[in-house]
Amino acid sequence: MITRLLSYGAGEGIAKGLNIALIILLPLIISPENYGVVALAVALEQILLNVFLFAQSTAVLRNYDRFRRYGNTFFRSLELAHTRFSIILFVIGCLIMLALYGYISDLASLFLILCAAPFLARLQMLQTLQRVRDLVAGYLKYRLLYQVVKFFLVLCLAVIPSLEAVSYSLGTLSSAIFTLLLFRDWGVRENKVRENKRLSKKMFLFSVPLAAQMVMNSLYSVADRYVLLYMSNKVDVAIYTFSYSIGTTLLFIANIFVIVYLPKVYREKNGLEKSIRILDGMLIRLFVLMVIAGVIVNFIIYPHMLSYYEPIYARGERVLSIAVLAVILKTFYLYGLYKLTLFRTLESIPLISAVVLSFNLCANIILIPRFGLEGAAYATLLSEALGCTLILVRSSQVCRLKAVRACE
Repeated sequence: MITRLLSYGAGEGIAKGLNIALIILLPLIISPENYGVVALAVALEQILLNVFLFAQSTAVLRNYDRFRRYGNTFFRSLELAHTRFSIILFVIGCLIMLALYGYISDLASLFLILCAAPFLARLQMLQTLQRVRDLVAGYLKYRLLYQVVKFFLVLCLAVIPSLEAVSYSLGTLSSAIFTLLLFRDWGVRENKVRENKRLSKKMFLFSVPLAAQMVMNSLYSVADRYVLLYMSNKVDVAIYTFSYSIGTTLLFIANIFVIVYLPKVYREKNGLEKSIRILDGMLIRLFVLMVIAGVIVNFIIYPHMLSYYEPIYARGERVLSIAVLAVILKTFYLYGLYKLTLFRTLESIPLISAVVLSFNLCANIILIPRFGLEGAAYATLLSEALGCTLILVRSSQVCRLKAVRACE
């Protein structure tokens, strides 16, 4: 069990590390204006991946044991239903792109991301199906091959001046298709296996609230880039994305920490009281780790890095400091989320996400004209503070109502 968790954690760490490294290395190769185009493509990728995936991977993780008895029919039903859904979404996306033609510059980069989205969602589903069957090697081959190929391909495309703006989008699309062609295996060897439409419908309906939650989260994480573009320009988007990406490397540390530590919290044999004590201990350790890492990134790593980049990126120094504070606040949000998960009361999470997303959009619109780049960062910091407050208040209410003894 521990070996599997460490393998998953190592795989996720390498994959996320390569993705972060790619975003940080690209400004060394391409112009700030084209890096702004890449930043918008990355933001759109996050949104479209969640839309096309429609929380099906989460649905599989939560329901695989329940539907295991269906065997290959389960996988075949997922494949066919997801393919139909992706085709419909892709057609809608193409119509939207066609309507925007002539109104948005650099539409080619965004269109390539739209083309990549169904393949990225399929790849994510394949990784999930490997996980539920405890096929660690299979999971890692999909996860790592795609990320390694993408990393080197995007960098190679970026050195070609005519492809700077589309380097990320084209590299993402090509890497996803290459990985799928090389390792195509849904666990169904025979096409004669029929779809169970009732099963497909159950999985789809289960995914609706989860998908809404994930799409809202992705919109929240990228809204600042698009509002900043609307109220400023692509160069400001580039500076903001560069600084904020360095600040959010702390989330990379948090994700690895949680992957390794969280299974201890959710062990059924613990009992609720012990699980909460373990969760409290995890929060303290994670908070201390994040503060130390934040100080190192803000005062040592970032100033040293700036000497290698164009001077214009130094304008994002304050953005980095604010981003570090926002990420540290995120640890308290995660604590509240995991606590609600322990009590199996997640119904309020979509509402909290909707409130925070709405607040974030309003804050960006108000603060960016007044503070510029820093305004977008302040909007995110205030939104994180609001999200933390709401989820901690809710988790405390649940504690008092459902587990008073366990929380004393």
